[in-house]
Amino acid sequence: MFARHKQDTERGASIVEFALVAPVLLMLLLGIVQVGIVLNQKQGLQAAAREGARTASLASSDAASITQDVLNTMEGISISSPIITITPNVDQPCAGRSGQPVTVNIETTTQLDVPFVSGQAIAIAGEGTFRCE
Repeated sequence: MFARHKQDTERGASIVEFALVAPVLLMLLLGIVQVGIVLNQKQGLQAAAREGARTASLASSDAASITQDVLNTMEGISISSPIITITPNVDQPCAGRSGQPVTVNIETTTQLDVPFVSGQAIAIAGEGTFRCE
């Protein structure tokens, strides 16, 4: 009888413990997912910058085609209003510059969507450098 009485008094303890631990575990899980999303966006920016720099390394490419190539590469990631910078900042960055470097930078911000930290802006960037052909 004593063991049964002890079991009856501890029946709700596991529910209370779960209620205390569940929000922390849920926030941890959502944080891991959000970090994965931000890392995916960062990797996408890096790939787009590398692709833009590869296009820019051709002597016949101009700034419009480089920017379009970067934007086409970024189609799979959800980023709005990226800032694309081509160095040197001329219409045809590799015209007459064989062997010189050309760099494409992409910068933007993304938002964290984790409870209690929502709305935090994080700056992410990607950079690609190639030699002009």
